[in-house]
Amino acid sequence: MLDYLIKNAWIVDGRGRAPFLGDAGIKKDRIAEIGKICSEARKLINAAGLYLAPGLIDIHTHSDFAIIKNPAAENMLMQGITTNVVGNCGVSSFPVRKPARRIFVKNPDMLYREKPHWENLTSYAQAVEMKNPAINIAALVGFRNLRLSIVGFFARDATKHEIKEMSDMLSTSMKNGAFGMSTGLIYTPDAYARTEEIIGVASALKEFDGIYASHIRNESDKVLEAVREAVIIGKEAKVSVEISHHKAAERKNFGRVKETLELMMKARELGISVNCDVYPYIASWTDTEVLLPKWLFAKGINRAISILKNRKVREFIKRELKDETRKWDNMIAGVGWKNIKITKVRQLHNRKYVGMSIKDAAAHVRKNPIDFVMDLIISERGFSEIICLEMDEKDIEAIVKSPISMIASDSEITPADSVRKRRVMEKKPKKPMQFVHPRAYGTFPRVIAEYVRKKKLLRIEQAVCKMTGMPAIKLGLYKRGFIKEDYYADLVIFNLNTIEDRATYENPYQYPAGIYHVFVNGKPAVERGRITKNRNGRFLLKNKGE
Repeated sequence: MLDYLIKNAWIVDGRGRAPFLGDAGIKKDRIAEIGKICSEARKLINAAGLYLAPGLIDIHTHSDFAIIKNPAAENMLMQGITTNVVGNCGVSSFPVRKPARRIFVKNPDMLYREKPHWENLTSYAQAVEMKNPAINIAALVGFRNLRLSIVGFFARDATKHEIKEMSDMLSTSMKNGAFGMSTGLIYTPDAYARTEEIIGVASALKEFDGIYASHIRNESDKVLEAVREAVIIGKEAKVSVEISHHKAAERKNFGRVKETLELMMKARELGISVNCDVYPYIASWTDTEVLLPKWLFAKGINRAISILKNRKVREFIKRELKDETRKWDNMIAGVGWKNIKITKVRQLHNRKYVGMSIKDAAAHVRKNPIDFVMDLIISERGFSEIICLEMDEKDIEAIVKSPISMIASDSEITPADSVRKRRVMEKKPKKPMQFVHPRAYGTFPRVIAEYVRKKKLLRIEQAVCKMTGMPAIKLGLYKRGFIKEDYYADLVIFNLNTIEDRATYENPYQYPAGIYHVFVNGKPAVERGRITKNRNGRFLLKNKGE
C-alpha cells in the first residue's frame, strides 16, 4: 500500500519535457510509482488542475547557521524549496581551525555573525541533523575558511606550501561529502588571492567531481574580465564552474550580460562546464563594508574600525572613491547614494535608518554620505547590511532565459514569525532592526508568475528544469531533482494560474500564493498551503548515496 497517492496532476518531471497528466505514488521516502496508478493509498491528494514538480533546489543560499537557528525553514518551504545549498560566496561553516578560529571568535561578523562550535563537515552535519531540519542541506567549502586557516587575514600571495595545505584541507572536506568550493572574490580575504592561487586550490575538486562556485571579482565595469577569470579557473583546474547571482551592475553596464553569456556559451563549446544562477530582482543585498576599499579590511573588521577613526585616512578614502582608475568594484560611483538602502543594523540607536537610503540617512544627521557610511560601520562593527538598486530588468530576463542559467535566491532561512512576535511584545511597535530582501520569500514563485505566466519568456517545463534537474545534475545530487521511480519524494504541488510572489521591499515577510503541498523525503512539510510539524530534511553528502 502506498503512503500517499497524488492523482490527476500535470507532472513536470524536471527534465525539460512538456507536462503530462498522471499520478504519483509515495512509499516511505521514495517515489514508488508514476503514471496511471490504481494502487491503494493511506492518503489521497486530488491534484486535478494543479502541477506536480520535483522539490525545488536552491543552488545558492546562505543558510549555513540559519538552518541551525531556524530548522523549520518556513520561508523556503512555502516557496516549494526542499534543498538549500550552503557555503556560498566563499564563506562556509567549516572547516574552522586555528588560526581561523581565533579570527572568527574575535570577529564574529566574519562567519555570519556566529561563533562556530565545530571544526569540520562531519561535525557541522551532525549539528544540523540534531536540529531535525525541515529541508535538505548540501554544503560547499568556503575558500575564505581555507585561506584564513592557512594564510590568515593578510593581503599577500599564498606560498606554494600554503596552497598545498589549502588544497589538502579542501580534499578532506570533499572526502567527507562536500559538493565543491566557493569563492567570494569581492570580499576580503578572498579578494587578495590571485587567479593562480585559486586554480591551485580548486584543482583538488577534480578528483571528487566537485564544482567551483564563484561570486566573481567584479560585477560592474570589469564583469567580462571577471567572468573570463572564472572560466580560466575552470579550464586550468579542470572543474565545473558556477557563476553566482550573475549580473551586470550599474547603468553604464546594462546590456553587457549579452557579452558575458556569450563568453560562457563559447567556453561550453570548448568543453568547459560553465553555468550561472540568477535571482529575479533588480536589487542586490550585501554587507555595508563592500562600499569601501578592500585594503581597509586587510587585518579584519576590528583593525578597520580603528583605522576609520583617523581623519587623514578618511580623506584618503574619499579621494580613492572618486578615482575613476580604481581596480576594485566601486558600487558608490556606479549606483549612487539614493539607490543604496540600509536594511539591517544591530544597534538600537541606528534602527531609525533601516529602510532609508544612505542619501536620506546622511541628510537626516547632516553628514557627508561617505562619512555616514564610515560612522555606521564603526557603530555596527560590521553588522549592517544594504540593498542596492543596481540592475536592469532586461538583463535579468536575458539571464533567466539563457539555457545555461539556474534560479537561486541568494538568501537564507528567515522566519517571519520572529519579526511579528517582536512587534507584538513591544508596547509601542517601533521600526524593525532589519528588512530582508524579498528574494528570501518570493524568488521561485516570482520566476514562474513573472517569466512563465505573464511574460512567457519560459515554458513551465523550462523554469522547473532550472529549479530542479539542472542544479541536481550540476551538483551531482543522488536521486533528487527529477520525478522518477525510486527517487526521493521531494515534491511540490502548485497552481500555475495563481502562483504569485507577495514579498516586497517594504514588506518582505510575506509568503507566496498558489503553493499547496510540499513533500520532503516522503513526508508532507506543507499541506493545503500550511506548514506542518513534519521536519524530515537531511544533510546530503556527495558520493555517499544520500
